[in-house]
Amino acid sequence: MQRPSTHTSEGPSDARLVVIRGAGSSIEAETMLNKMLANVLGVERADAWVVDIARDGRELSAIGHGVRSALMGRSPSVVVVLGVHATKAMLGEFVEELAAAKQKKRRRPADDAAAADDAEAEADDT
Repeated sequence: MQRPSTHTSEGPSDARLVVIRGAGSSIEAETMLNKMLANVLGVERADAWVVDIARDGRELSAIGHGVRSALMGRSPSVVVVLGVHATKAMLGEFVEELAAAKQKKRRRPADDAAAADDAEAEADDT
């Protein structure tokens, strides 16, 4: 039995621009994508290969692997990944590592110093 596809797509598969996003976009999201392509990138939607990745409960790493395999052998100039679902599927653990680094960076040195002072004072009390 054949496994379900990891994605569906529309547009020319040899397009210079590839847009990867989660499946199930709203009408508003479609309109925004069309405007972004035309007004920001100067590309008509018909000239872009739009890939909608599956949202069916499978592991995102498996879905991302399938989409990356579909990209092999193609030579797009630009690949745009839209949304958290698509980003996690395409970049996997790298996204989690970035989020952890961002959280660590948000901690201020003053917070660390105050925590160290509290720990030192607690140790003195014993």
